[in-house]
Amino acid sequence: MSLRSPHMPFSQMDQRQSDQYARNVPVVPDKNSTDSDQIKDKAVTEPKFADGAVSTRAQADKSITDEKLRDSNALSVIGRSSNTNGTPNDISFSGDGQFLVRRGPQVVTDTIQDADVPSGIARDSEVASAISSAIAAHEAAPDPHGQYLSQAEGDARYRELTDAVTYAELTGKPAALALLYTGTGSPETVITAPVGSLYLRTDGGAGTTLYVKESGTGNTGWIGK
Repeated sequence: MSLRSPHMPFSQMDQRQSDQYARNVPVVPDKNSTDSDQIKDKAVTEPKFADGAVSTRAQADKSITDEKLRDSNALSVIGRSSNTNGTPNDISFSGDGQFLVRRGPQVVTDTIQDADVPSGIARDSEVASAISSAIAAHEAAPDPHGQYLSQAEGDARYRELTDAVTYAELTGKPAALALLYTGTGSPETVITAPVGSLYLRTDGGAGTTLYVKESGTGNTGWIGK
């Protein structure tokens, strides 16, 4: 094999250049060399690379695989949490129901707040306020849209049927029920009612169960039927 003269002094050549020019053949680095097409796994450590020494020109696009990235913390994403350029770190999720969100100058994991909900979607406080307003309007509505009563108001209006309360007493409106009475014993000299009133006797018998007020304006004039 013929030799050729080097184009530069041997003292200025590295081993590969001197071999290549002296032998006039290319020297192919072995798989352990960092000058090959690929760098051996873990062959170059962090202290060996100066900051910015490897640019996009030297590193092919999408050439870094998942296996070549560092391990991350469990339940985290890799990124820059602060609003500055610099080394990425792990942004970890500490519990269920969290999502990744920007809060001021930081990217953090957090639960959904009222401010995160778009204005077109009702918030809890808005729903509660709307319900309260609807109930207030319902309670204030006039008859026949009846009003809600408190427990005290309901107790005050409640009367048992055995009190012989008439419809007119309860409502203040005259009606057929205002002429209907019920009780034990004869109504004669006991029940004051207008002519035409009826009395149902719960302990009556034949001819003494139904009474009709046929005369007078006081408590007499009751006739058993």
